Amino acid sequence: MDSRLYLRALPLVLLLIVAVAAPLIVTILGLPQPGTVNFHALGPLSLPVGPSGAHPFGVDNLGRDVFTRVLFGARTAVALVLAATALTGAVAYLLRAAAGNRYGAPVIRYLLELLDALPAVMIGLLLWVAGIQPSLLLIGLVLLLDGLPASVAGIRQRDLQSARAALELIARNLAVMAALAFFALGGGAVNWGGMVFAAIVTIREGINAWWWLLAPALAITLSIAAVRWLAAALPAPPVTDSRTSLRAALALVIGVLVLCWAALGGTPAFSAALAHLSASVSVVLIPVVVCALGALALAALPPLRLRGRAAAALSAVWLVLSSTPVGIVAGFLLWLLSSDVGRLPWLPGAGSYAGLTTAPGSWADALILPWLALSFAIVSPRGVGPDRRLDLAARAAGLQRSRIFRRRSRLRAVDLLALPSRRLSAIVSFALVVEVVFEVPGLGSLARDSIVAGHPAAVSGAAAITALATVALLFVLALARLLFDPRERR
Repeated sequence: MDSRLYLRALPLVLLLIVAVAAPLIVTILGLPQPGTVNFHALGPLSLPVGPSGAHPFGVDNLGRDVFTRVLFGARTAVALVLAATALTGAVAYLLRAAAGNRYGAPVIRYLLELLDALPAVMIGLLLWVAGIQPSLLLIGLVLLLDGLPASVAGIRQRDLQSARAALELIARNLAVMAALAFFALGGGAVNWGGMVFAAIVTIREGINAWWWLLAPALAITLSIAAVRWLAAALPAPPVTDSRTSLRAALALVIGVLVLCWAALGGTPAFSAALAHLSASVSVVLIPVVVCALGALALAALPPLRLRGRAAAALSAVWLVLSSTPVGIVAGFLLWLLSSDVGRLPWLPGAGSYAGLTTAPGSWADALILPWLALSFAIVSPRGVGPDRRLDLAARAAGLQRSRIFRRRSRLRAVDLLALPSRRLSAIVSFALVVEVVFEVPGLGSLARDSIVAGHPAAVSGAAAITALATVALLFVLALARLLFDPRERR
């Protein structure tokens, strides 16, 4: 094995050591246990206090030591994510074997396509509606169901390719676990995502608890970055066509529509969820359009060629930034730029949403920060630049520069229609998290408020509308590919 792999594995080894030895570390340093409430550690007016000698990362609103909770959050993350990833692989092998049956294959294929299309957050909402209380068990089941489609598809890969796929699944599971905590689905266990959201709520109240937000945010981001850094050194699996066909998209739309109508059709919960749909569309639409136009513009530019230390530095910065979950990005934007609680007051913050028809100017101003956070999450480094082989072939054929540009832009536009269902479901999950952070009255906020209040009917309505909108968009993309991409009609 290449010695560089051992170097890249060191951060993960350190994370494992911290997770296993967290109780010992806390005892040696003389820190309190993660659940120890100490109101004497709070400052004037019972406000949380920042880093000090007694508490290296400060304390939260109950006087609990943030450093201790970050250490024990590592135990939770490592144990749950590794167990869920291993179980996902075992179940994937069983499903792959069952798919060899002539009668079982269509059913399994349909269920996997449905799971691939549904946002991970929405799967968690449905499990809560089914009666599973917020807990690590619920999060583990979400990670299992969310990871099955990719795991079943990658079973026949080679050893190192399978290892890379497993590492990528671990990185995704860490991000999904953090997102689920924003919807109060983690129960009372110490976890990084719950700490981040609790800090965001405190910041929304005007308390500058930056340390409370920074410590778990760094733990999540650096853990994901470490996993992805090791995965990048392993051979990449072969590229497969992960687009949803028109027939499959239509089957998903019909199936979800029948289920939604059978469960909620004509009920007040369904109507209430529909009333929140416009706010969710407002959050998603502009960032998706802007990012798509940006991808088209970048396709016309020559690739950026950096070498040596500049390339390594840029890669490291991008690795960390692209590993930051959208909830953390939204939280820091709120802490930094919101006009009510930000350090650099500039834009309207949480709870300032106004309807488009009521006040168009206020509507746009209130959504700038959510749009920035969601755009950051949508942007991907893969496939943005032009394909130089197509350029060389076009120039060899004697095409002019203007025709090369039009051809490149047309191909890039067609490629944007080939958005995989897994990527689309991730964007929907991002949007739901952003809604919760900025208190936009969309489907995400409705779902979280209903979970806290214990109203499963409202959560069912929000989950149903989210699922229906997601699979309907998949159908529209598949239809657009059929109309505009000549390769689909062959």
